[in-house]
Amino acid sequence: MTSKSNRSLIPWLFAIALLALNIFQWYSNNQLSTTNAKQASDLTELEKVQTALNNDYEEAMANLEDMRGDNEELNALIETQKTELGKQKEKINGLIWTQRELKKAKEEIDLMNSSVAGYLAEIRSLKEANAGLTENNKKLINDNDLLTNNLNQSMKDIERLDSTQTVLVTMKEELSEENNVLADKVDMAEAIKINAMNVEGFKKKDSGELKSTRRAKNIQVLRSCLVTETNMVTAAGDETFYVRIINPQGETMAIENAGSGVLTNKLTNEDVRYTTSGTVEYTQKDTQICIDFSPNYALSSGLYQIEAYNKEYMVGKGSFILK
Repeated sequence: MTSKSNRSLIPWLFAIALLALNIFQWYSNNQLSTTNAKQASDLTELEKVQTALNNDYEEAMANLEDMRGDNEELNALIETQKTELGKQKEKINGLIWTQRELKKAKEEIDLMNSSVAGYLAEIRSLKEANAGLTENNKKLINDNDLLTNNLNQSMKDIERLDSTQTVLVTMKEELSEENNVLADKVDMAEAIKINAMNVEGFKKKDSGELKSTRRAKNIQVLRSCLVTETNMVTAAGDETFYVRIINPQGETMAIENAGSGVLTNKLTNEDVRYTTSGTVEYTQKDTQICIDFSPNYALSSGLYQIEAYNKEYMVGKGSFILK
């Protein structure tokens, strides 16, 4: 009886187990569905954040690229900032897909966008400053070109002035030479020529009187008498004449403390030693002047030469013989 009763319970137990299994499967499926739905929702959120990241990154890269220009330094700065953005994007990608830190990822995206805004502001500021510098450089270049042109014009003016000065100096030198030539000619024209020359020897008597003699050994005074010609160019006034006596040996007779000296012959520019000199009042008429020279030594016989100078030009020459 008992065995028969147990056999009748088995179907019920099997039914209950099957029901429990169905309930478990339903619960498991329901839990799995909930998990899948959550995962799908999370994935959608991750994809939204990733999309936002990509959009912001691409926009930032495009904005930075639009800032590119001809300035190499600014272009290098843009490249550096693009590299930094790339690093930030990789970091945020890790937060999204590896760490599933969406909140932090969003914060990093906001930080990235803030950095981009700062980059763009910095680049704009630098471009404005560079534009100002470029404008200043253009002005400086224009000013420099103007200064260069002015300098070139000044150099040309200086060259013309130098050329003009050279011509003027040359003309001045030529005029000076002509003036010197004219002055020499005037000076030479003013020299008073000698028409006649006569030299006479004297010896002194005990009474002090002079007696004429031709014997050389007895001569104590040589008197040179010069007769001038009329020269209307020379103004009236005192005129000095210089006498040079050359002995038969070709030596100039000269005694330092007896009125001898040296003059420069303006015609030859040579120094000439003279024997003696004398001054006469010239009145633009024929004038005679006699000049004495007292040698302190005995003279030798022979042919003597005599030269007369006025205004340092030779104005007459002659000779005389002493026995």
